Amino acid sequence: MHKLQVGIMPGRRRNAHVRIIGLLAHIATGKMTLNGENQPGWEDLPEIIFEEIYSYLTPKQRHLASQVCSTWYAAFYSPRVWETFILEKKSLTRRRFNFFKGIQRELCPRKTQMCLYQVGRYFKKMKIVPTIDYFNVYEFLRILQAFLSFYEDYPMPLLKTFHFTFACESFDISGRQIHGTGGKMLEGLKSLMEALNGVKYFTVNQLMLANDDLDGVLESVSKQCSQSIIRLEILDFSSSPYPLTAIVNCFENLQTLVLGPHNVDDEVVLLLAGTVLNELQLVQDRYTCDALPVSADAWRLAREMAPHLKVSLEIRGRTKDELLLQPHAPVYKIVLATPTYRITDLLMTSVIYNYQSTLEIFAQKVFVRGSRSFHDRCDTSVLSLVRHCPKLHTLIVSERMSTMTVILLAEEGNLENLYVRRYALIKKADWPRCSNWTMEFYRGVKYSAWSYGRTRERIEKIYDKRWSFLRDKQFSAL
Repeated sequence: MHKLQVGIMPGRRRNAHVRIIGLLAHIATGKMTLNGENQPGWEDLPEIIFEEIYSYLTPKQRHLASQVCSTWYAAFYSPRVWETFILEKKSLTRRRFNFFKGIQRELCPRKTQMCLYQVGRYFKKMKIVPTIDYFNVYEFLRILQAFLSFYEDYPMPLLKTFHFTFACESFDISGRQIHGTGGKMLEGLKSLMEALNGVKYFTVNQLMLANDDLDGVLESVSKQCSQSIIRLEILDFSSSPYPLTAIVNCFENLQTLVLGPHNVDDEVVLLLAGTVLNELQLVQDRYTCDALPVSADAWRLAREMAPHLKVSLEIRGRTKDELLLQPHAPVYKIVLATPTYRITDLLMTSVIYNYQSTLEIFAQKVFVRGSRSFHDRCDTSVLSLVRHCPKLHTLIVSERMSTMTVILLAEEGNLENLYVRRYALIKKADWPRCSNWTMEFYRGVKYSAWSYGRTRERIEKIYDKRWSFLRDKQFSAL
């Protein structure tokens, strides 16, 4: 008889999930019994506990766990377990021997059909992650489109989120290759998008289409979902600059639009200003091609036409390009999510000049290596941003700063949320005295800056709430 104890300590949730998965594998394979023989145990747990456990398992592990007993089998078909479906490299595949490539994994039509028929009605979110097995992805799109079109009543009424990302990057003996979607893959994707119904959050990324293939793609999305879609994300939609003017006529209730800056021009901005769109997110990554910003006159006119329209700028991934600033746009949020892009005086000067009256959030979410020298750090730039942007209420900085700078950020700005890394802080009071600082204030700030504890206590007193530096794991979770 085996005694089993599974302890879940606070802050160690990931390790707990691993132990639970291992537990279920032992039970499903008959290598362990719980609480002795013929004694009530895990089969008598509440249904909500089973659903929580199953939600952390892969489909294969769920299948193994469902063979333990009738109770576990019933929990396998719980709607909550199958709310999210993720198609990965080995999902719904089988092994097959190829004389030239050896053993390969190909999509199994029988498994796919059974999965969609048995639990497809429970799907609320479907995500197809990038994979270089294009044939498997194409086969899944084809089978899913046939499944949705076969029944008179729509078989996936709960599906509200669809996320598809094409693997546009590959590596071979010649190096890195970038290629777009086209041919049968694009035809299969368009047929599937025409069959989807009632989707609210639609994402299609990294298609990298040529200009000849762009016609009809957005129309395919809007055929059944023109009124239901409220958030549309189409990053790297084209491989060259191409204004997407068709968006305005395709989606009536669109509230959030995410796309690259090379798909926007003056005409697109003015057309969007005449709709109910609330937020326009312009995102750059390593696949974004060079583009020109929208003119300042177009943004001024758009602000007059749609005072409620907000714009956010973001740069992500390992790219060496600079953030493309939109002159005098109603930008309320700027996000730097790349390890190669540091905060500089030039960047902050441009941000203050263009978005002084609108900026509310500035976030640097990725760890960036920098110098320890005061003149090479971002202390003066960040403090200047806080001083000149009165609406700025959230600031996230991952670069090195001194404890005195953190105190000044809390003292002189209107910040409500300040997030800094504990291991990026330098315990120093390296600021010279400014003319508008009293000697008492300057000495107090310097005294607090020479201790992490006193720095935290002073900031807590300013904000009148608990505040602390973030460890790297906590910072990454923001």
